[in-house]
Amino acid sequence: SRRCAARTDYYTFKLLFSLLLYSSILAKRRLTRKSVHEPIQHY
Repeated sequence: SRRCAARTDYYTFKLLFSLLLYSSILAKRRLTRKSVHEPIQHY
């Protein structure tokens, strides 16, 4: 049972990590989009 638990823990950790990475990438994209579009809007 320990192996199964460890395996599930590993997969849940991997899933959470991927979600965090994805969210951070999205946040960076939003920041870059804002920084790119702001000067264009000002002009």
